Amino acid sequence: MFQEWRGQTFPRMLEYSARNWPENIAVRSGDEAITFAELQRRVRNVSLALHSLGVQPGDHVAYMMSVSTRWVEVFFAALSLGAKLVPLNLTWVGHEIPQGLKLTDAKFLLIGAEHRGEKLVTKFTDALPELSRFEPGKCVFPELALETVIVTGEGASVPSFAFHFERLVQETSGEPWPPQGYTDPSPGDDALLLLTSGTTSFPKPVIHTHESMLCGICNYADGLEAMQSDTFLHTTPNYHVGGIISMCIPIMRGGTSRLMPWFDPEEAMRLIESDPVSLFWGFDTHFAMMRNHPSYGKYNLSSIRRTMSGSNPATFDAIYAMGFEHVGSLYGTSESMGGSTYFPYRDRFDFERMKQSNGRPTSGEVRIVSQETGKEVPVGEPGEICVNGPSLFKG
Repeated sequence: MFQEWRGQTFPRMLEYSARNWPENIAVRSGDEAITFAELQRRVRNVSLALHSLGVQPGDHVAYMMSVSTRWVEVFFAALSLGAKLVPLNLTWVGHEIPQGLKLTDAKFLLIGAEHRGEKLVTKFTDALPELSRFEPGKCVFPELALETVIVTGEGASVPSFAFHFERLVQETSGEPWPPQGYTDPSPGDDALLLLTSGTTSFPKPVIHTHESMLCGICNYADGLEAMQSDTFLHTTPNYHVGGIISMCIPIMRGGTSRLMPWFDPEEAMRLIESDPVSLFWGFDTHFAMMRNHPSYGKYNLSSIRRTMSGSNPATFDAIYAMGFEHVGSLYGTSESMGGSTYFPYRDRFDFERMKQSNGRPTSGEVRIVSQETGKEVPVGEPGEICVNGPSLFKG
């Protein structure tokens, strides 16, 4: 089913959803509910604000911000302008910040107001004290491409070197769309520089195109049988491939993305019951945090019918015991847009395979080959995992 998004782009995806399901709720965050029609309008307003700052096709736009409706708007807006998104890890401190900006050649930087009580601008002024010497849009660093810093968030304290994004959005909201000279991005255009390999060394950027991202997201949307009546609880950080996939799956299929600024087990259970939530993605840790919370049993979690699970057979029984009829184990990397294999909902009655495997190849090929000979090995023998397909990264 990934074929449905071959030759497509993110602005076309959002336009498709806004035309087909204009009054459906696309995003819920806190008490706020945004329809697809309203989301498209907001994305265009944010695009105009970014364009007014000089964002052009091919520019690298980095962000460090909590999961929020503004993040969703920035995500689609930057991609609609043909820019490349650079998600920055919210846990970075000190030298990690300039190192990440240098690796990705980020020219524009959006900083959220705060995350879990920590003021994010302070992270950057501590890591880059030279910022205080610059005017908005006139940053000059000998080893960085960074020129423009934007601060976003209600009530955010905006330093002298940054633009106030909410003010810019308000000032440009009456301008016509598309802006003069606008050109649609192409499916093969670079869209995302996703920093990965952080478990073994400092992350390196993986480059994805519009098409490779959409094909990877669609693989999961199909395996989950996601539809317009679904609500997907967003539990993962927006700098992780899982966070991007989780936000996009329901928007691709006319459903609702229920956002959490960060994962809190009791709040997650409360939202599962109240919304109610039908789709859930998490590592085994997310499931364990809910199962081991003192309030577990207080909330009704039975609305969840389909899951994506970064787990293994050792934790399967504990997750299954929570009442989820489908535990969709997956195997993947940032390089393959999160998934090379997935256990789809349609196979849920094959209980032993659901427990012991990571499902089917999502698209293309998955082979286990000998590192010595390069030839495929028999079932049960160790070897190197090799994957190919339309969701594979560009470089």
